[in-house]
Amino acid sequence: MKRVFILDKSGSMYNTIEDTIGGYNAFIEDQKSLGGTVTLVTFNNTVDTVYTDVPIEQVEPLSRENYVPQGNTALYDAIGKVLTDGTEPDTVIIMTDGVENSSSKYTADSVRDLIRMYTENGVLFMYLGANQDAFCESDTLGIRRANAMNYECHNTPNALTALSQCIRIRSAGDHDTPLEY
Repeated sequence: MKRVFILDKSGSMYNTIEDTIGGYNAFIEDQKSLGGTVTLVTFNNTVDTVYTDVPIEQVEPLSRENYVPQGNTALYDAIGKVLTDGTEPDTVIIMTDGVENSSSKYTADSVRDLIRMYTENGVLFMYLGANQDAFCESDTLGIRRANAMNYECHNTPNALTALSQCIRIRSAGDHDTPLEY
């Protein structure tokens, strides 16, 4: 399984640093039994690839050194970069607490077209949106509502536990399990 995790590190994530770090690390730990690789891309005004196709057993924990929230939310640029860099993921996870406000290279329409193309080729997209209408945002991106989840920032660890359980169930063959907690 090739997972790509697109993680918001804009300034609004600052108040949830510990929950985000702990939740992400617990997600990685829980997913290890499924094997495969992980690519981590973080974004604010810029898009940064933290690591690419690392075997999940070798993923270094997220920490305050490699996760420093600041800046705005270039969500479309992050998704667009991931989907045009030659990556061939099985699952793309998008986690953000804010809506798009600073992309310069990609638009909602261009990202939706890319997501549609990847979805038609069997890639699973999951959208976790904190303190927003994640279903509306997933509609904008062309991601199925069953693959979207609303959560409150203080519940980040629980949201990531639910995400891991959903991926685990889907990998066992139940492809219609909704993303929820």
